[in-house]
Amino acid sequence: MVDRYPEALEWGAEFLERGQRFEARAEEEIVAGLNSGRLGFRARGLYLGIGQSLSLLTIAASCGHGCRSTNHLLENITRRFVNFALAALRLACRGYYDESVALIRNASEILNLLQLFCADPSTKAGWSTLSERDRRREFTPVKVRLRLEEHGHSPLIDEHAYAMLCEAGLHLSPDSARQSHDLEGERVYVGPYPSVPGVILVLSELAYVIAHGLSFVGQLLDMPQESMAASEKAMAELLQQVARGEMRIVNYKTALEWFKQQCNT
Repeated sequence: MVDRYPEALEWGAEFLERGQRFEARAEEEIVAGLNSGRLGFRARGLYLGIGQSLSLLTIAASCGHGCRSTNHLLENITRRFVNFALAALRLACRGYYDESVALIRNASEILNLLQLFCADPSTKAGWSTLSERDRRREFTPVKVRLRLEEHGHSPLIDEHAYAMLCEAGLHLSPDSARQSHDLEGERVYVGPYPSVPGVILVLSELAYVIAHGLSFVGQLLDMPQESMAASEKAMAELLQQVARGEMRIVNYKTALEWFKQQCNT
C-alpha cells in the first residue's frame, strides 16, 4: 500500500486537472453561446443586463459615488449580495446549476432583508445592533417575510419561491438529487455539464433578484440622481427580460419536462 501511495496522488491530481479542463470548456461554450445569441436573444439580454446591473451595484458597494463616512454596513451588505451573484453566475457558466441556485437562495435572503430596511428603516438599526443570537432569532427568513407583510408589502421572494430555492439548491430530496443533470434519460452526469435549461433558470432568477436589489440599494445608499436613473433603467430592462420567459424556480420542473420532450423529438 505504501508503494502505491504516490501513484494514487497522481490519479487525484489528474482527476482534479481533468475536472478543471471540463469546467473551462463548459464555460467557454456557455459564454460564447450567451454573447452570440445562440442560446437565445432573451438569454443574451439577461446575461448582459446582469453584467450591467452588477457593475452599478459594485460602484455603490465600493463607495464609487463618494464615501458616506459611516460604518459601511449597507456597502458591505451590498458587497456580499454582489459576490453571491457573481459566484452563482460563474458556477452556472461552468456547469454547476444546483450549486448556483444555493447561492441565489442566499442572495434572495439579502434581497428580502433590503426590502424590509426600505419598508421600515428602523429595522436596519435593530438588525445591526442586536447580538448574533438575537439577530438570528428575530431576523430569520420567515420572520423577515412576516414583517414585510405586516407593513403591507409582499416579499419579493415569497414562501413558495424560497422553499423551491432551498429544495433545488440546498436541501436534499429524491427530486432535488437529480434536478438539472437528467436531460438524457437515465444517464447521470457528475461535475460540470452544459445545460440550456440550467443556464436560463439561473439567469432568470439572478436577473429578478439583482434588478430589485439594485432598486433597494439605490434607495438605502441615497445614490445620486444620475446613478438612480441608470439603475432604474437597468432594473426595468432586466425585469422586462424576465417577464418574457417562463423558466423560473417555481415552475422549473414543468419547464424542464418541456425541454426533455424537445430533446427527445
